[in-house]
Amino acid sequence: MALTPETHHLLNAENLTLMKPDAIVVNTSRGAVIDTVALADALNADKLWGAALDVFEEEPVSPDAPICHAKHTVLTSHAAYWSEESIVELRRRCTQNAIDVVLGTIPESCVNPEVLPAAFAK
Repeated sequence: MALTPETHHLLNAENLTLMKPDAIVVNTSRGAVIDTVALADALNADKLWGAALDVFEEEPVSPDAPICHAKHTVLTSHAAYWSEESIVELRRRCTQNAIDVVLGTIPESCVNPEVLPAAFAK
C-alpha cells in the first residue's frame, strides 16, 4: 500500500475495533499506514491476537515505542522481504527497468510515471 494522506493511519483505533479478537495485523508496506500506538493499545487490551511489523513510522523504531512492549508482536528491521529468491527478483526487475527506459518503453515497476513524458521527450 502506498503512503498517501488518505492512507496515513488508515488502520487507527477506530478501525482496529472492527477487527476480530483473533486477528493478526501484518505490515510490510509503509509504517505510517498503521497507528502503532493504537495497535499496541489494542494488543495489550486483548482486542487483537497479534502483530507482525517490518516497517515503522520512524525508523529505526525507538525502543521506548509502545509497540516494542506490546503483547504478541514480531518486529523486524525492514528486512522481512529478504530471501535468496527476492534478491534475484529485485536484480531482474532493476535490470529490466533500465532496459525498458533505454528502449523508450514504460518500465513495469515505475513508481513515478508522471515524469515519463519529460524523460522521453529529450
